[in-house]
Amino acid sequence: MRYEAENLSLNNYRTEWFEDSKASAERQISLRGTGKTSGSAEGVFKGRAGVYQVKIGYYDENDGQSSATVTVSGQSKRFKFDQDLFSDSAMHDAKAVVTTHSAITLKTGDRFKISAQLDEGEFARFDYIEFIPIPQRSPVAGRNTTNSQTQSRNADVLYGEEGNDFLDGGRGNDFLDGGQGNDVLIGVEMKSSSPGRSERDVLVGGRGTDRFQVGDESHIFYDDDKANSSGLGDYALIKDFKPAEGDRIHLHGKVDDYRIGAAPSQVGRGSGIYYMEDGQRELIAVVENQQSLNLRSSSFRFT
Repeated sequence: MRYEAENLSLNNYRTEWFEDSKASAERQISLRGTGKTSGSAEGVFKGRAGVYQVKIGYYDENDGQSSATVTVSGQSKRFKFDQDLFSDSAMHDAKAVVTTHSAITLKTGDRFKISAQLDEGEFARFDYIEFIPIPQRSPVAGRNTTNSQTQSRNADVLYGEEGNDFLDGGRGNDFLDGGQGNDVLIGVEMKSSSPGRSERDVLVGGRGTDRFQVGDESHIFYDDDKANSSGLGDYALIKDFKPAEGDRIHLHGKVDDYRIGAAPSQVGRGSGIYYMEDGQRELIAVVENQQSLNLRSSSFRFT
């Protein structure tokens, strides 16, 4: 479900048209000519209740680095216009798309808002906001490790509820929520030769001591195996990592193979776990709202 930016409730923004902008409805919104340095666009979600991925269509020009905050149902994500693409205006070769919310539960009537600030000659232009439903193939409620391993070759939404659960999403962009108990969460097809490639999985441990598996004895998960790629097309988003509860992140290899750094701005706030090869960083996981992770601490296991 796509909402064109020009059809939202605008504050300080104006609608503009350029012949070669290739905007999805031939219009985009901009702070250019408004005399304002910031603005917002608001709307109401009218789709069915469910879990959605949220994407923003915008123009990432090469004459500044505007900043934006996208708030959906009270959950805010920030990003910068920092790709500096091949135009200094709203032309088609400056069009970009960012995923702000990998998986968010929505209901009809929830509100959303795009807020932005211009920077230098970049006027924080937006084309649309899009809500993409994450397929729910009979959500599975697990009970305990011995009898509730769940797996699919498609995108899944899996809930552990009570007990010690083993949730295996298999292939596709999965949303796994362990609920209560000591849970194991795996978002990939472990038997694949490239587990996690081209996937973006969301892992929620819930209460208890949880294990987030982003690698095993044989493979690095979420490795696109592309030279000169930072790996933004595939990663695990770990949303509630709690070291104080004994949560652990399991990785392939050894501690010196990895680095902790800031999460990419288009993914969200937190720490990124990067696999290092020939000096190139490959994003493996983002640990949301964690800023002081230490790979040599008891929070990490290597196999």
